[in-house]
Order: sequence, then C-alpha cells, then structure tokens
Amino acid sequence: MESLKLSKSEVKECLRISKSEFIEQINLDCSGCISALKDYITFNRKDKYININSEISLNDDLINSQKISKILAKLQSYGEQTQSIISSIFKKSAPLNNKKRCQLHSLKQIPEINIQEHVHYICNEIVEENENCIIQEKEFDYHLQNYLKTKKFCPSCKENIQAAFKHFKLQIPQPDCACSIICFIKYDHLKNEIIIPYDAILLNALLNKAQIQPFYQHASTKEDAQEELLICVGLLIKDKLTYLFREHQSKQFIKYTFYQQIGDIFSKRLENCNKLKEGYQSKLEELEQYLMKEDEQKDKQRKKRQLKRKKRKEQQLSSDGSVRTNYLQESSRLSISPSNSEKNLLKSFGWQGSPSVSPQTRKELEILQKEHLKEINNRRKQLREQTKQCWCEWCHHHKQKSQ
Repeated sequence: MESLKLSKSEVKECLRISKSEFIEQINLDCSGCISALKDYITFNRKDKYININSEISLNDDLINSQKISKILAKLQSYGEQTQSIISSIFKKSAPLNNKKRCQLHSLKQIPEINIQEHVHYICNEIVEENENCIIQEKEFDYHLQNYLKTKKFCPSCKENIQAAFKHFKLQIPQPDCACSIICFIKYDHLKNEIIIPYDAILLNALLNKAQIQPFYQHASTKEDAQEELLICVGLLIKDKLTYLFREHQSKQFIKYTFYQQIGDIFSKRLENCNKLKEGYQSKLEELEQYLMKEDEQKDKQRKKRQLKRKKRKEQQLSSDGSVRTNYLQESSRLSISPSNSEKNLLKSFGWQGSPSVSPQTRKELEILQKEHLKEINNRRKQLREQTKQCWCEWCHHHKQKSQ
C-alpha cells in the first residue's frame, strides 16, 4: 500500500472515521466484543496511535510521517497479541464451533486460573507504585461469615476467629509476632478499611495460605484462629487479584482488538482511495490520448482540405489561362459575320464598319439586342395603354353628346 500517491489532505481524510461508521465496519462475530468496542469509543481518549473524540482518527504527528503503512501494519498486528491475552486468562484456547461469542465473552463459566503465576505482573505492570489493596470492613466481615459457614466451625471456634479479627483491628504490636504476615496488614480506623500493600512476596504468602482449606478444623487456640483469619484474607485477596487481572486483560484485549479493527479499516480506506485515484488517473490519461488522437485527425483533415483547395485553385487558374489563350487565338483567327438583325441593331446605335465581329462582341450584341427588344416591348405596352385610355374618353364624350 503506497499512501504517497495521495496528497496529505486525502491521506488525512482516509485516516478519519466517524464512530457510527466504525461500528458498522467492525468485522467481528462476538457480540460481547462489539458491545465492548462500543463502550470503548464512548469516552474521549488519546494514546500514541489513535485520537478518539467526536471522530476516530490517527494522530496528526503520525499522519505527517512517511511510515503510515508500517504504523497501520503494526496496529493490525495487535490482533495476534489478543491471542496471547486469551492464553493468559485461559490455559488453552477452546474451539469456537462457529459460535457468536469469543472465549472471553462466553456465557459459560470461566475456568479458574492460577493467579500466583501473575502476581509479579500485577504488582509491576497493573497497579501503580506504592498502591495498596483496600478491603472495606463490611465486605471482609461478609466474606468472613461465609467462610465460617463453609468451614463449618463450631460456635467456640467461630468466637475465637471473631476475637482474632477484633484483636487485629486494635493493631497492637506484639514482639513475638514480628515475623508474622498479619503484621504487614494494616487497619484504618477512620475509614474502616483493611490495607494490604501490593507486594509480590506478601501476596504470594497470603495466596499460599488460601490453598490450605481442611474441613472440620478447629480454631481452639489464638494461633489457630489467627491462621484461619489469614486464610480468609488470602481467599478474598485471591478473588480480588483474579478480578483485577481479568479486568486488566479484558481491557487490553478490547484495546488491542480496537487497534486491529481500526488498522484494518484505515488500510482498506487508503487502498480503496488509491484504487479510485489510479482509476481516475488512468481514465484521465485515456481521455487525454483520445483527445490528442482527435486533434491529430482534425489536423490531418484540415491539411487535406487545404491541399485540395490549393490544387483546385491551381487547376482553375491553369484551366482559365488555357481557355483564355485558346479563345484569344481562336477569335483572332476567325472572323464571324453578323446577322441582319445584328447589323440593323448596330446601325441603330450608329455603328458603321466591318461586318465581322468577335465572339465576345457577338455576346455583347446579343445582350444589347435583348435590351433593345425589351425597350420596344415596353413602348408598345405604353402605346396600347394610351390607345385604350383615349378610346374610353371618346366613348364617354359621345354618350354625353347623345344625351
């Protein structure tokens, strides 16, 4: 794909699309992915590739560069990274069987993942530095009650565990438990929150506690009650980390899917625009060639007509010269005698001389004769009119006299 064939304004127009057009051109079968993409473009955002506001467009600094094709190819390659995200959430990708939902948005129950494999990734990539995991007291208390019911503790053991939680909220430092995990978990009395730092070692220790779930275990001593409390905290942390990891991976999945889709759409728009421009350019060249041929044919025809006219004039001039020469020679050689009428006509004009005339003079005499006859006829007509008028006057006078 060569975007250099297009002008900068044309490239900029191709790399801009409305949100409604983007939704129409999404090439995905999963309804969950389509819905997530609609939510993704709802909010205005800008990253190193795409700017989303009223429209979706490639960043201006990338449009002005000469590496648009490489950038679009990189956006399209994000589709491969979505598969790695799926494999991180699921141990192996399951066949879709032509279903309309992907593995991430499947309505089936999502299998449990080993969150301990991703603890370092969560602490280093997902959460910010010095960020803490916050658990509301009401939330933990609800979770603790469910845990006690699930483990089926006796009433005395339940009381011991509840007492261990109350003792934890007091945050009383004890020298004999300096190395215990519970010392790194803090409680905020003002906000009634349990604060757990996002530390990979601490979180792994709590998750290890969560794996110990023997049933019908007693918590008769203070140490056992504290251990059960840490197990309950570990289970809650496991759920929170799993949700946090899946939520982050789902956002990344949607982001990469968006990159892949917008890269495909922009590439097709540029390709179609190039094809249209090439077609228009080829048609324009064909039209120019056609007009040039038409002009050449017209020039040839005009030159032919000019040549014919020139030849015709030359022939006419040559024929006129020969005729004139022949005529003069013939008229000088021959002596034509005029007829009696021509003689009388010539005498009426006062002509006296040789009875021979040239053909040209004969033609002039014929013209003069015709004019003379025409004049005679006009005189006769006038005479008849005068005679008729005199006769009418005489008849009228005679009638008056008889009366």
